[in-house]
Amino acid sequence: MTEFISNNFIPIIGILMMLAIIAKNNRLPKLRRIYFYLTLASFALSLFFRNADYITSNYETFTVRRAVYSAFGYVFRTLLIYFTLGTDLDLSKPKTRKIYILIGLPILVTIFAAFSVFFTDKVYSFVPPNSFFAGPYSWLNYVSLVFYLFVFIYIAAKDFIKYKNHRHGTMISAVLALMIFAMLFEKFGYRAFMCENAMTMALMLYLIFFQNNDFQHQRRSLEHKARIDALTGLYNRTGYNYLVEALSKEKDLMIGLLVLDIDNFKSINDTYGHETGDVILKKVADLLKVAFRSTDYVIRHGGDEFAVIMVGITDNLAFVVKNKIESLNVQLENPIDNVPKTSVSAGLAFSENGFTSDLFNRADKALYHVKETTRRDCALYEELPE
Repeated sequence: MTEFISNNFIPIIGILMMLAIIAKNNRLPKLRRIYFYLTLASFALSLFFRNADYITSNYETFTVRRAVYSAFGYVFRTLLIYFTLGTDLDLSKPKTRKIYILIGLPILVTIFAAFSVFFTDKVYSFVPPNSFFAGPYSWLNYVSLVFYLFVFIYIAAKDFIKYKNHRHGTMISAVLALMIFAMLFEKFGYRAFMCENAMTMALMLYLIFFQNNDFQHQRRSLEHKARIDALTGLYNRTGYNYLVEALSKEKDLMIGLLVLDIDNFKSINDTYGHETGDVILKKVADLLKVAFRSTDYVIRHGGDEFAVIMVGITDNLAFVVKNKIESLNVQLENPIDNVPKTSVSAGLAFSENGFTSDLFNRADKALYHVKETTRRDCALYEELPE
């Protein structure tokens, strides 16, 4: 009894802990949660049938039950690896689902090999009084396991080489190593149930990684949402501050900053209402996103004020930016859907040393020069009259 408890203590405690983690982790996607449950169920059943096989192996005469227990033990151990692989793949994609179904076919080989003792002695056979004898094709029992281990190796190698995802690749490699140790422990019979202990460690490492990974993903998602303006989908003031902090560290980076606001926006709100004002804000935001490059950062700085941070641009291209503002104003002065005519005024400044502390002030000064003179225009700070 003492030996039975010591052999099963770590796996059983590990299964209960992992069940508790999955049950409490609301961040796990539904499909991944299901496959973690299937993985643990396969592990628990594999452990159960291995214990049953171990107990019946002590009988003085052979019993068919032992052959059944042993066969199911092999099958569920293979399903354990297969479902573990399913937790790592994005099975919400139809193509990935089809591939996953196809790589499940080797399990049929395991089922054939595990139950072959009932109809052939080529894989395993009975040996009196109560044991098995490995036949010339006993290696069939390991075909699926070895295949899935190579799939894990492929995923890890792809992470390291193609995606440069060293964190995930290292985790896969660690789990893979533990699984290989588990197989070797069983193959060479180094302490009973040592393979279950190694597999428990592998699964706990795997689950803890996803627990932490999903937490990090959710945190990044919340941080991203905090930087996005809900109305326009642009970066908001928080996002602007985040970008400024990052770009101010790049001392050799050429940056152009465009600051603009909507002319007479308060009177439009007062006359037509805030809903119309929101339509205009979204219209300006959409036009800015189309007008500027995908590498530029378009920001709703606050109220009717916008900003565009242009990376890798010098004052030699100021005329290009001015033309974009002119084109935007033409579109705003020919609105559709009964939206009132409007226009924007803009100020532009450049820096060759990253986002310097005075860059916004210079662009803002150019903007106010336009607001106080012509409106509906874009002024370059370096061209302002002294």
